[in-house]
Formats: sequence, structure tokens, C-alpha cells
Amino acid sequence: MWKFYATTMVCLVIIVEPSAAQSQLAPEAFPTFAVGTWVGVGTQGSTPDQMRSWSIALVVDQQAEKVSIAYPSLRCNGVWKIMTKKSHQAWFRETIHQGKKRCVSGGHIAVTPVDSRHLTFSYFSKGKLVASATLTRK
Repeated sequence: MWKFYATTMVCLVIIVEPSAAQSQLAPEAFPTFAVGTWVGVGTQGSTPDQMRSWSIALVVDQQAEKVSIAYPSLRCNGVWKIMTKKSHQAWFRETIHQGKKRCVSGGHIAVTPVDSRHLTFSYFSKGKLVASATLTRK
């Protein structure tokens, strides 16, 4: 009887493992919930006297396979590369191309839909939440 259970467990692992691998999408796949143009105001700071804010403009262009990010009030812009995507969240890595002295490159951003007109934007650096925003579909 033990032999039957051990064989069944191995079969389950073999069956489950491929489906888990299939659920991970190719890096170029874009989250449909994020496609479009989004704007908002980001904030960062751990105390009220340290709080800073800046404007954000995000364009997720599925046809061009490009995600552009701009922080107009900081005079910075760049691109995001998708890292992972699920139906309820996508993770990106940011590369700043213009304004590197004013904006840090290399952060990780989690984008989560709130509803059809809003996304949350959570910016992480070295594993810590540094900034956040709610973006509105334009």
C-alpha cells in the first residue's frame, strides 16, 4: 500500500509541475489590465516632513511592446521591462534614460489594478517600498 501512495505522489508532482511552468508567461507578454495611458502623483517619505511628491505618466503600448515611464516634474523618463505577470498584478524593472541624476534607475515596480480606471503603483528599491501612487486611466 505504501508503494502505491509513493508512486501516486511522484505522478502528482510530474503532472502539477508542467502546469506551473506554463502559467509563467514570456517576458514580452503585457498585462492587459495595464494597457493604455495612466497619470498620477507619486509620493515618498517615511514621515510627514520628509514627504515628497512628483507627477507620473505611464504608457503601456502592447502593439509596440513598450512600456514608457515619465516623471515630468522631475524631468526624468525611461522604460519598464516586464518581469512577471499575473491576472491581478505585474512586476516591472525600471531603467531611467533621461534625468539619471534626478531619478534612480533599477527599481522594481508592482502594478495592481484597482478597477478599470485606476492602478496602484508601488516602487521598491533593494527590497523596500520607497514610493507609491494611484494612477488614473487617461
